[in-house]
Amino acid sequence: MTAEKITSENSIQYAGCLDPEAADNIGRSYFRTVGLKDEGDTPKAAAIWELKNLDDDDRETKSYLRWVFFSDDNVKELFKEYGKLSSAEKVHTTGFEFPFDKFESREDAFNAQGFATKKQEGRDICITVADLKKLFIFKKKNVPDYVHPLSDLDERTFKRGILNCIFHGNRDMTDDLNELPVDWYERSISCCSESDGRVEGFFLARKTGAGRLKVELLINVGAEPDKDLLNMIRFSGLKTIENYPDDTQIIIPRIDTVARKLTDYLFPGHKGEDALYGKRREKV
Repeated sequence: MTAEKITSENSIQYAGCLDPEAADNIGRSYFRTVGLKDEGDTPKAAAIWELKNLDDDDRETKSYLRWVFFSDDNVKELFKEYGKLSSAEKVHTTGFEFPFDKFESREDAFNAQGFATKKQEGRDICITVADLKKLFIFKKKNVPDYVHPLSDLDERTFKRGILNCIFHGNRDMTDDLNELPVDWYERSISCCSESDGRVEGFFLARKTGAGRLKVELLINVGAEPDKDLLNMIRFSGLKTIENYPDDTQIIIPRIDTVARKLTDYLFPGHKGEDALYGKRREKV
C-alpha cells in the first residue's frame, strides 16, 4: 500500500472511498487527509479529519475524524499513517461520530485500533423543508429591516462581521471561520443582522456535496441576541421555503447548549439518529 495526501486535485480518484459532505472540506486550513492505494494504483482506504486548537498553546490539540473508509485488510495501515500525521501535529486525542447504521459493522475494528466506542443519539438533527412549513414562527412573514440577506454583503463587510462575532461571541466555531469566503455559504438563504452599520450576527447555511442544506453558524453578539436570533431564523427559514422543494433535507448540528435549546424549542421531541462515538488518546 502507498499512502498519499488527498487533495482537491486527486480527490476524484477517491470518489468511491469518500463521503461527499466530508470531501467538501478538503483543502481547508485545519482539515487533513490521507489515502491508501494498492500496487495497481487503486484507492482502497481514506480518512479526513479536523484539527481543533492547533494554534492554541494553552489547550491540547484535538482531532475529529470526519470520515474514514477502510477494510479489514488495510485498517491497521490506515491508522498507522493517521498516527504518524497526527503525532507530527501533537494531537492529544482523536474522536469521531459516525452514523450507526453505516459503521456498526466497523466497531470492532475501531476497538482494535484503541478507540473506546459507544452508541448514543447523534449530535445533528435532520429536518425537511416540509417540516419548516409547519412551524409557527414562519406564519409571520415580516422580518425587521436590520436583518439582511448575505447577498447584500461584500467580502470585506462579511469578514468584518465574522471577526466581530469571533471576538465577542462565546459559541463553538470552526477554527478557520475567519478564512472562509462569503461564497462558501448559500447567499440565497443565509443572512446577517446589523446595528448602527455593524454586523452583529449571522445565520449561515451551505449546500453540501450531497445536496443537503447544513446550518454552519448561528450567532448574535448584539444587545438583544435571543430576539435577533429568532428573526434571523425566520428570515432564513422563509427563504429556504421559497427556494427549495419540500423534500430538501436540512442538517442542524446541536453543537452547544444554545443550539440544543433552540432545536428543542422549534422541534420538540425531534431526536438525532443513532451514532457510533469513539475516542482514544494519542501518543504525543
